[in-house]
Amino acid sequence: MPITIPGALADHLTTTPPTDAETAAALDAARRGRGRTLVIVPTSTHVLHVISRAAEQMRTAPGATRTQHDAARAWFSRAGHAPADTPPAASRRPTLTDRAGVRYALVGKGRRVHLSPNDDTLCGREVTGYTDGPDKRHPELCAPCVTAAEKRAHRRALADAAERANAAHRAATEHAAEANAGTWRGEWIGAQDDAETLFPVERDTEQGALFADRAAVEPAAVEQRVVEGVVVAHVGTAEGSTPSNASHPDVAAARVPLARLAAATMTDHHDVTEPSETERTVRGYLLDPRGQGRVALYWLEEGRIVRRDDKAYGASLDCLAWTMERAGWTVDPMLRSSRCVFAYRPDEDDAPAVVEPAAPECLHRIAVHPDASGAPIKACARAESTQDVGVFTDEGCTEAYDCAVQAANRAAELNAETDHPGDDPTHTWHPMCIDHRDAEQPAATCTECYTD
Repeated sequence: MPITIPGALADHLTTTPPTDAETAAALDAARRGRGRTLVIVPTSTHVLHVISRAAEQMRTAPGATRTQHDAARAWFSRAGHAPADTPPAASRRPTLTDRAGVRYALVGKGRRVHLSPNDDTLCGREVTGYTDGPDKRHPELCAPCVTAAEKRAHRRALADAAERANAAHRAATEHAAEANAGTWRGEWIGAQDDAETLFPVERDTEQGALFADRAAVEPAAVEQRVVEGVVVAHVGTAEGSTPSNASHPDVAAARVPLARLAAATMTDHHDVTEPSETERTVRGYLLDPRGQGRVALYWLEEGRIVRRDDKAYGASLDCLAWTMERAGWTVDPMLRSSRCVFAYRPDEDDAPAVVEPAAPECLHRIAVHPDASGAPIKACARAESTQDVGVFTDEGCTEAYDCAVQAANRAAELNAETDHPGDDPTHTWHPMCIDHRDAEQPAATCTECYTD
C-alpha cells in the first residue's frame, strides 16, 4: 500500500540516507507527491521501521524545528513507531507480521487490533489507522485476521521453499553441464540423435547415468529445517491438537491441566469452520500454539468451533479458561463473541509443583457429589439461563435450583439420608419445563406440553 513521507522527513532522508539496502531501494523507487513529500510502496514492515527510527532521530536531534516535529508526528500516525530494542533481522525470530508481510491496523473506534497487507484488513474491513500492536486501549487481536495471516505466512513460506528448491536444482544442472563441457563424455552424450530413438530422451539423465556423478546430475538435496508458520502434512490423527502441533512444548504443557476434559481427535486437514460429514463427530478441546508460551484453546462441537455467546455450548470456553487459570496459566479476558481462550504458559517459578486431580465441576464451579446420578455437568452447561432444575419425588417437585449439579447433589444427599441406594432412589433430579414454570414438571414429561 502506498504511504506518503512528509516533506521535512523526506528532506532528512535525502541528506541522511539510510544504509539499509531494502529501504534505500524503496526510496529510490519513490515518486514525488504534493510539495516536498515522497510516496513510497514499502516492501515490508522493516522499511517502515527504518524510516520511523529516522523520524525519531530527526525529532530528538538538537535544534530540531517545529516543522520537523510535525513531520515526525504525521509519520508516526501513519506508520507507527519502530519497535523498541528490535534485534537485527538476521538474529531475531520472525513474528507473524514479518512472515505474513502485514501490519497492525485499527478499524474505527473498535478495541481490536487487525492485520493488514494494504488498505483493507485481512478480515475485509477498511483500515482507519495503524499501530505498533496490542496495547491497553486495544488489548485483543482480531481472530479472523490472525487465522488469515497464518495461512498467508504458510503460502509465503511454501513459495520461498519452492523457489529455493528450484534454485538448487538449476545450480546442480548448470554444474553438471559445465563439468561435461569439453570432455569426451559430453560429446558422447550429445552425439545421439532423437531420430534414432523411439522417443526423445533426457540426455544428462538417461545417457549420462552410466557415467555421471549422481550428486552432480540429480537435484541437490534441499536442507530440511523447521520453518515457523509452515504446516507440514502428517499422517494420522492427534488428540487435542493437529498432528503437526502434537509435539509442540506449549501444547504438551497445556494438556496437563486439561487431562480430565474431552480432547478433539484432529487431522491436519480438519476444517473447523465447515467440517465434512466425517469430521462432524469430533468433539472436545483443540490447542493451537501461537509461540512464546501462548496457546489458543478452542472447543469443538460436531467438528466446529463454538463461540462464547452460543447458548448451548458457549459456557465450554469459560470452563476451559477457569481450568487453565486454576493450573497457574494467565488467561486473556474474553468477549461474548470470542471463539477461543488465549492462555499464557506460566514460568517455572510460578507454575504449581503438582496439579492435583480435582473432582469434576460445572460452570458454576460446583463439584459433583460422588453418588450423584446422571450427567449433571452436561445438563448445567446446556441448560438455558432461565431454566430451573428440580429435585423430584413421587409426590412431585420438592426443591428447585438454577444449577443441575446443585440439584443432583441435593438428590444424592436426600437419598443417603433415607438410606436409598442409587439403583432405587426416592429423590431424582430433572430440568424443569420453562414454558409451564408454575406446573413444576420435568421438561421431558411435562403433561401441560402434551395437552397443548
